[in-house]
Amino acid sequence: MKKTLLALAVAATATSAHAIEIFNQDNVTVNMAGDVEIFYIHDRAEKFDGVDNENDFKQAFGDANLAFDTRYQFNDQFQIGAFYEISALEEKNGYDLPGNVSAGDVFVGLYTADFGSIKVGSLATQLDDAGIGADYQFGISSYFDAAVDGGNEAIRYDYDNGSFYGGFGLMQDKHNDNKMGRDGGAYDVKLGYRVAGFDFTAIYADAELKANTPKADVNVIALEARYGAIENLNIELGYYMSEMKVEGVKDEEDTIAIAADYTMGNTTFAAGYSNTSFDGDASDINSWFLNAGYALLPNTSVYAEVGGLDEKGAKYDTGFAVGIAASF
Repeated sequence: MKKTLLALAVAATATSAHAIEIFNQDNVTVNMAGDVEIFYIHDRAEKFDGVDNENDFKQAFGDANLAFDTRYQFNDQFQIGAFYEISALEEKNGYDLPGNVSAGDVFVGLYTADFGSIKVGSLATQLDDAGIGADYQFGISSYFDAAVDGGNEAIRYDYDNGSFYGGFGLMQDKHNDNKMGRDGGAYDVKLGYRVAGFDFTAIYADAELKANTPKADVNVIALEARYGAIENLNIELGYYMSEMKVEGVKDEEDTIAIAADYTMGNTTFAAGYSNTSFDGDASDINSWFLNAGYALLPNTSVYAEVGGLDEKGAKYDTGFAVGIAASF
């Protein structure tokens, strides 16, 4: 499962040494950041005897984004800012391709040195941070697509003192442009702690989806542990539970996952595996990936990845992808 709204990553990059500072005067700074990822992919499509699944080797885009991060410095403690992201991609037949330019995350934020930050607008909430694995296209899957991890009418608070971190997110849907509907809503909470090379994270999310009939309630729990005290090596474990209730009928999915990556010079090798079990008679789904990425420049890399799915009674193509990603 990838963290798949890019704007938070771009927002962090916008204040880094790799962003472009386009204005700095009278305590006002404006930074610009962006990224482009293009890849060719043969997907993990299901195969049926005697049927062409049309799983051709095709070009697609992972990112084509540009972001502006404006900050006004009140004093050593407080900043206020506005963030605006645009994307040149739109989904076509299940893949992102160049299309109409649209807004990504758009929000205003209050940032403090000691008390965290709060953002209001259209943005990703805490659940969007869930997920492990240094994957590109065939990441570890947790299958809680029904959950809400960001959008319009959102508020997000974050706090991080180096050891302890956490935050919460709130969303409503009074414009009725999301699956929650005017009478629905969502919230999520994250808590984390770093100690002795370990990083432990817990996220809980709850959403009431009332835009359509039948209405549904979704609960998600994500528990993750990371270890990075061994030089050049990262090891990650994850457990994810998703429960959906529709008209009194409950369906639950449980995913366990493990991933690791190792960096040697300019090359990073990564692998991951997950197992998802379902209520009732549905078969488990196993997912895996292997990849290698090479840093051509500090902000430009090329990669190759293979991945697969395994499910009793079903056959899938082995996926493979090659791509290049550049950011500033």
